[in-house]
Amino acid sequence: MGKVAKKDASISAGLFPRIKVRCTLTEEALGMTAPTPELLQKFIDLQNTKLEKKKKAAIDDDKAKEEVELLKNQIAEMKNNARGYTVFPRDKDGCPIFWDYQIKGMFKDAFKALLESDLNTSLFKKETCGFTKWSSDRLVDQLIFPHPRRIRIMLPEGGEIGRCDRPLRTRNPQTGQEGNAIASSETVPAGSVIEFEVELLKKDILPQVKAVFEYGRLRGLAGWRNSGKGRYEYEIVEDL
Repeated sequence: MGKVAKKDASISAGLFPRIKVRCTLTEEALGMTAPTPELLQKFIDLQNTKLEKKKKAAIDDDKAKEEVELLKNQIAEMKNNARGYTVFPRDKDGCPIFWDYQIKGMFKDAFKALLESDLNTSLFKKETCGFTKWSSDRLVDQLIFPHPRRIRIMLPEGGEIGRCDRPLRTRNPQTGQEGNAIASSETVPAGSVIEFEVELLKKDILPQVKAVFEYGRLRGLAGWRNSGKGRYEYEIVEDL
């Protein structure tokens, strides 16, 4: 179960309240980043096209360039650059990382589920937190900010980057014909640890944020969560 740990004086001071979170994987987690700069740039362009159709702000150019450049720096060391293979970006020390927006994506996924759960009659009712299934993505974007931008994944002693191959059902968008393929991803092992802060622009949503981590304990984070990948135990250090 998750637990609240003692206060940590290292948490950054600022205008808005923050909590510090430590997650320890109980199941391996899968990388979600395209394996080459070219494929990553194509993915970013496709996402921007979708955002434009929805009349939403495009991905920040500087952040997109940062992700592409980081992948360029590590590409020579990677053994698998095939389409369908996803990876963990590495920082300057070669440590695998999550990007901050991947944590934010976890929040969006969790809020959608929790708004459909029994908690919707108490903790997640609109009068309590202001979130609805129509507004949750927008409010997560506006009110919840994970830090830092690059979240290091600290492997356990003796732990190594692995690989997971899994079946993937495909569907041709033009013909509707279904098929099967194999998807592959880099993995980080159980026992790996990530630490990050979450800055809240609305202090009243702290109970809902805690519920997100309880949901993530069951659901997991990163790729192939439906199979239980990326489950974790967590600690929250409050400084509100």
